[in-house]
This record gives sequence, structure tokens and C-alpha cells, in this order.
Amino acid sequence: MKLFTPGKLGPVELRNRTIRSAAFEGMGKGNGPTPMLRDYHLSVARGGVGMTTLAYAGVCRSALSFDSQLWLRPEIVTSLREITDGIHAAGAKASIQIGHCGNMTHRSTAGGTPVAASEASTSIPPPGRGDCARTRSAG
Repeated sequence: MKLFTPGKLGPVELRNRTIRSAAFEGMGKGNGPTPMLRDYHLSVARGGVGMTTLAYAGVCRSALSFDSQLWLRPEIVTSLREITDGIHAAGAKASIQIGHCGNMTHRSTAGGTPVAASEASTSIPPPGRGDCARTRSAG
């Protein structure tokens, strides 16, 4: 196998085997994507990478560990689509790393007392719910 030859990840065909991993660029605002984040990833795609990972993104508000981290919710879908469309037009693929920081945050960022793993259901809340189950209020 050669780094700069086409490859596959499951059904996804990559123009080469270079993958830019998720990193904290600090380019989000209001927990959503910005033109700066878009321009950065378009530059990476135009530079020839096979796939670029947009961000480590929280699955809900209590999953956030910093203010400029992406929060996956309906309000940012259009912006994410614009970024991924641009990446695809440049010949690369796009991915996103999703997660929950557990108790490694602050109540002002998480919108309540940070939570960690529990016996609660691990399913992602339905669209529009806005937060993970069992988050305690900041009061």
C-alpha cells in the first residue's frame, strides 16, 4: 500500500490514504461552524488530503468541553452541509468526530452540572431535544 494512492474506508472511496484528524482549532463560534473553519478545511481539501475531520463535536450541550466546540444540533446542519459540499467539490471526503466529554467541563459551558457515565440510556436524544438525558440544571 502506498500513502498517496486511492484507498477505501468501508464503502467510502478516498483519493489517497491521508486523513487529517480532528483537532482543536478554536475556529467555532456559538458552538457552530464559522467561515474561518470552512476556509481552513477547504484549504486542506484543496491541498490534496484524502479526508479531513471537521471537529470533535459534542452530541448535546452537556457534551461540550469548550465554548468554540461544535454542538451537533439542527441549527448548524446548513453550515455543515456548505462545508462538506466544498470539501467534496475539492475532491476530498469529510468526517466529524462525535463525543461527550463527561464531567470534564464546567457548568457554564455544559449548561448545568457536568455529568459522567451512568445507568441512563446511552441513546442520542431525538432531534430538537437539545441536550442529553439526565443533565442537571445550573441552579
